[in-house]
Amino acid sequence: MITPGYQVAKRATQLSSNVEYKRGHEERVSKFTSVVDTPDILHAKAGAHLASDLKYTEDFEERKGKGSFPAMITPAYQIAKRANELASDVSV
Repeated sequence: MITPGYQVAKRATQLSSNVEYKRGHEERVSKFTSVVDTPDILHAKAGAHLASDLKYTEDFEERKGKGSFPAMITPAYQIAKRANELASDVSV
């Protein structure tokens, strides 16, 4: 016959066993380091990095030149360049 006293004693035994089991767990775990990245993981990381760089430069290249006017094709730039060439002994 299971009495309330027996249930309390059984529960106390389980708890103390659990405490004993977990004692020193942190010390045991801290002795080991994480797993070194495998070649597959390193390859995946490098691929993700390249894809990220590709996307970044793709966006930059797409936006480059928009909203600006190249100075080399303006008449004022061409006149100034020609005047500089005539005044200088060195041709550019």
